[in-house]
Amino acid sequence: MLNADFSLRCVLDSNALPWETAASPSVQRKLLESSGGVGARTTSIVRYAPGAAYDSPLPEAGGEILVLEGSFSDAFGSHKPGTYLKSPSGSGQAFLSVSGCTLLLKLGHLEPAD
Repeated sequence: MLNADFSLRCVLDSNALPWETAASPSVQRKLLESSGGVGARTTSIVRYAPGAAYDSPLPEAGGEILVLEGSFSDAFGSHKPGTYLKSPSGSGQAFLSVSGCTLLLKLGHLEPAD
């Protein structure tokens, strides 16, 4: 678990965190918060290299994305910086970034009925 206790204040300098390989070698992340394990609640900054793609269902508790830089695409279109996306539980997702992008990604925190 990482910064998962909501009763405690947490302040991070995300610029000081290292990038780590995430879904594939062309997708990296800086993990900000996690309740631990596969399908856990997580908050990350995610960076897609140009041409990076990832095809996977979202966790049972869905996810939210805020595009920070670049262009990010899914089955519904291409999304520019400032775009916010919320996907429900179990949504099948195929993600792609032709030119590369940086995202704020929050997974596994929505209620299954949302």
